[in-house]
Amino acid sequence: MRIKNIIFISIFITCIVTISLLSSGGCDLQFGGGGGNGGNLVSIVQGRIISTPNTGITARLSFNGDLPEFFSDPTDDSGDFEILGDFNGCLTLRLEFQDSNQDVIAFTNITVFPKTNLDLGDISLEDGNVILDDPDDISVTFEANINFTPPALETCSGGPGTSEGTIVATRANTDITVQIFTTTDIVDTNNNDIGCDSLFNNDKVEITGTLQVHDTVSAVLIRLK
Repeated sequence: MRIKNIIFISIFITCIVTISLLSSGGCDLQFGGGGGNGGNLVSIVQGRIISTPNTGITARLSFNGDLPEFFSDPTDDSGDFEILGDFNGCLTLRLEFQDSNQDVIAFTNITVFPKTNLDLGDISLEDGNVILDDPDDISVTFEANINFTPPALETCSGGPGTSEGTIVATRANTDITVQIFTTTDIVDTNNNDIGCDSLFNNDKVEITGTLQVHDTVSAVLIRLK
């Protein structure tokens, strides 16, 4: 009986540890259901292939190549591609490009937030590599709620034109660090200039900026919704 109890307790502890590891870090490793416009967490990943050839190429987005997966339409002479999908949680996703034979010609990893428009800009595909024309200027726009609840850290203060520091914005249980500078435009619902001192916990905002490392966004515009 004692041995059976020890085995049962060991299995129970193992399950708890496993669940904790999978749920830690604020990022859900599951996709939402189905791609397309219908989901309330729909995200858009787009860009333009400028290398030659740039036609007939399909962009594919997945979690390390596993299902589910989302595809763009084959590119035309413009080289533009767009992938729509319901992504649940902040994810480091595999972005790969396939030729007309569905052979992978290049791939990389990108971060996609829920309900985000992520513009990668001009892209070259060379020797299996995805080369971004300006990796420091990946444009991202998303909606989220201001999160001043501990352990989220908030260092931003100041009024219109003088605010700088860091806030945390939460979308679908995903915490996104937002960097604010004196050049960041912060406006209310009537487009009046405000500062960090006018942002409060759970305020809904639309944030436009550039994607940085470690799921951080350098904010260009923060607008109250």
